[in-house]
Amino acid sequence: MSLPRIAAIFVCAFLAAVPRQGLCALAREDERFLDLVERKAFDFFWNEADPRTGLIRDQASNFAPDTNDFRVYRASIASVGFGLSAYCIGVERGWITRTQAEERVRNTLQLFDTQLERDGYNLYYHWIDMRTNKRWMWDASSGSEFSSIDSALFVAGAITVGEYFDAKFGEPEFKQTAERIYRRIKWNQFGEHLTSFYNEYILVTLLGMGCPENTISTNAWRAMGRNYQVSTANRKGEANFPRIFYPALFIHLFPQAWFDFRNKHDEYANYFLNSRNAVLANRQYCIDHSLGGIAEPKFQFSTYGSNVWGLSACEAPPPKGYNHYGEAEPALADTPDSGMRGIDGTVAIHAAGGSLPFTPDESLAMLKHLSQTYKDDLWGRYGFCDSFNTDPRIRDRFNNPSKTLWRAEIVSGIDQGIILLMAENLRTGLAWRYFMKNPFIQSGMDKAGFVRQAEPPPGAQINLAGDWRFRTGDKGDWKKPEFDDNGWKKIKVPAHWEEEGYPGYDGLAWYRTSIFIPADSPLRKSKVILRLGAVDDADQTFFNGVNIGGMGDFPPGRNSAWDVMRIYPVPANLIHFGATNVIAVRVNDNALLGGIWRAPVDLVSPDAIQYRPFYVNIPGI
Repeated sequence: MSLPRIAAIFVCAFLAAVPRQGLCALAREDERFLDLVERKAFDFFWNEADPRTGLIRDQASNFAPDTNDFRVYRASIASVGFGLSAYCIGVERGWITRTQAEERVRNTLQLFDTQLERDGYNLYYHWIDMRTNKRWMWDASSGSEFSSIDSALFVAGAITVGEYFDAKFGEPEFKQTAERIYRRIKWNQFGEHLTSFYNEYILVTLLGMGCPENTISTNAWRAMGRNYQVSTANRKGEANFPRIFYPALFIHLFPQAWFDFRNKHDEYANYFLNSRNAVLANRQYCIDHSLGGIAEPKFQFSTYGSNVWGLSACEAPPPKGYNHYGEAEPALADTPDSGMRGIDGTVAIHAAGGSLPFTPDESLAMLKHLSQTYKDDLWGRYGFCDSFNTDPRIRDRFNNPSKTLWRAEIVSGIDQGIILLMAENLRTGLAWRYFMKNPFIQSGMDKAGFVRQAEPPPGAQINLAGDWRFRTGDKGDWKKPEFDDNGWKKIKVPAHWEEEGYPGYDGLAWYRTSIFIPADSPLRKSKVILRLGAVDDADQTFFNGVNIGGMGDFPPGRNSAWDVMRIYPVPANLIHFGATNVIAVRVNDNALLGGIWRAPVDLVSPDAIQYRPFYVNIPGI
């Protein structure tokens, strides 16, 4: 076994108790902590809005009064979309009254419905001057652009607040206005080609596919590029993070602030679990680039660690000002010139906060760690600031009072918004619940081919965990199905063999098990894979005497694959239906613990894997 290190976490343990369509029951102290985080984020949307128009600032200082015109007068329509959803949360949590929310929502929707300038597609300007309600101008010759994604973020918030007041209070006014704004946008004229690859524009595409007028063709969804990856850049030999790759986390988070992809999939992916794996990969990438990590020393940074992670678009230390941080594509070398996304130790706090539904344990651990370790430096009037960096290589830019780190002096609406909405979705599912009520949203999901995640049909998944025959040593005959292994001892799988009666043993050993597969098994009608969880350190795996796969080195090599999930296709002509089949696994352990030690261990159809992330491009499947 290789030296201990923090392993990738495959499965988020969701508890059985599900409060009000949320994801899991939280400890009381975690509820109190998230109350504070949410309330501070909510205060941004309530305090930084013009109550007469509903426009909300793009950014605000978190530690001092704002004097910069960009912060005082520049509104973001994306901030408004998050803010409209935030008002629903504020009413539910008792931070504002229904009457206060109604007045703010009415003024906001009236402005967007009748007064704000739109282009030929009925899209809005990204930024608006709060003094004039006109396009924000950077200077006399240039200004803000009409924005499809920011218009979509606004529409998502408008639909949410409309459904909330209609369902909660029987008040259809806001729903009618929101749908009028939504339905006059010419989605098909600009949106057909936006999603050439998987990114935040899936929000635009699904909204456009559901709209009854100017509808985006379903071909746009099918034609979308999906860059499947299973490893991180520093772990190219592993397959721990099957996901559709995109470097920065915000693209995985923003659409799912509203679209509820839990327990659903189209023909390509379960996008909720896809995002979970993307978050875990992003976290592991930061761990790998922490001090003592497996990345090259010059690419190790003191900020990163198991409780400090998150690469996304955020404020960056000068002279960058703003940067699009992300992990390197696994197919590329892990260097700045070939895909490392220029990481420098900066952490985007919203990356973890906005990932709460996907990784509640890991995200909560980080937010609580920041609160306990850096709260005096990172926590201001609206909660956590946008980003920070403790790496000594930028010591000359450290700007907190004690000069121990660099911190962003601002918060932004989209980042506070994703933290607020996703924390509430974790707890109650509020934004998901009301947004998904809208029939046009449901239509868009249907057209994209989303269906409920089905349970595996009986017999399509054969659990192989339990007693296996085991023997130390190494002989070629032990792979043959006809070999008599009745004299071998039985040990539990998955488990380290040291825990099963072989303490201190390092070297070669074999596992064998026999399974009867019925003649009418559903596996007969599908492709079949054997999953062996993880094997410490190396394996060669045989099905009815034929080698179907292996990872890691046998002597004299010492390359370990101790933490890599084994997924081996089983050729159809090897499987004996209506008969007994033999699986034999040759294992080498270099040092410390050894054996088939982690679940899942099963024989299964890829289509029957419960919560399948998506089709991983494994040869033969």
